Amino acid sequence: MHIYAFGSICRGDISIESDIDLLALVQGHDHRLNQNKFSIYSYKRISELWEEGNAFAWHLALESKIIFSEDGNDFIRNLGMPSAYTAGPRDCARFRDVFESSLSAIESNTSSLVFELSTIFLALRNIATCYSLAKMAKPTFGRDSARTLGAKKLCVSEDVYTL
Repeated sequence: MHIYAFGSICRGDISIESDIDLLALVQGHDHRLNQNKFSIYSYKRISELWEEGNAFAWHLALESKIIFSEDGNDFIRNLGMPSAYTAGPRDCARFRDVFESSLSAIESNTSSLVFELSTIFLALRNIATCYSLAKMAKPTFGRDSARTLGAKKLCVSEDVYTL
């Protein structure tokens, strides 16, 4: 088993609102791990994500830190860098669909406003992350990624974005 931290704690932009992102790599099922506390992946699936050049693989490659290794090795570092990220347009379109679905639910008052606003925030963040991976020299994975895209940034007030 290998356990990694990733996200804001490794990026150095952790705040009081942040969670701690933990990844567990396992062979088969491991009863010691709580799925509510860990993102749990098999070694095979992580290797597949690396071969695909998946955005999550790039996130882990660039921002994860090992905190436990059963065998003394760093599995993720040993994989090297993921394949090129080529799914930017497809991923951005998928997250745009999520955004539009939540916006529609808000407009028709058919769902929880808090849930839909949270979903819109995640969609915007993920669109920005995918765009930065596909088009920028330095990708951005943080909660403020939509506001850190230079000329392509989301222009919205701090109050609205924080909401």
